[in-house]
Amino acid sequence: MFNNILPPTKLLVGSNYHLFKEGIRPMWEDPINAKGGKWVLTNNRQRRARLDDAWMNTMLALIGECLEDDDDLSGAVVSVRKTQDRVAVWTQTATNEPLQRKVGSNFRKVLDLSKNEGLKYQSHADAAASGSSYQNEVYEQRQSLYIGSSHWGL
Repeated sequence: MFNNILPPTKLLVGSNYHLFKEGIRPMWEDPINAKGGKWVLTNNRQRRARLDDAWMNTMLALIGECLEDDDDLSGAVVSVRKTQDRVAVWTQTATNEPLQRKVGSNFRKVLDLSKNEGLKYQSHADAAASGSSYQNEVYEQRQSLYIGSSHWGL
């Protein structure tokens, strides 16, 4: 299937690909996702060349169960936007801090991020409350260091 779809860099602005477990909808409102959140890599358009690899590696990590506790993962999304693109992994329990740290650390390795590049985590509840799918970050992860956290008091 992968060889028969356009890579993310060839999609029109505003497009998304979703890869979710069977029976889970890629929506905050899905009961399985309601208490979850997402790890997000934001990729500015100047660094667009890595988007296809980031998406492919994310899909392979999910299928190969390489991001930690597979039971807590719902799926992944790649979003193509005008000024930046995003790759996100959705989790089911935003309040499970140790698990989220492991998932974020493993996602960082899958994406092969430099020490200056960060991932951000946002609970779906915070996203819904703000009216934005990516505005109020819960915490930021750079090279296994978590900076700031209104959610877990770090």
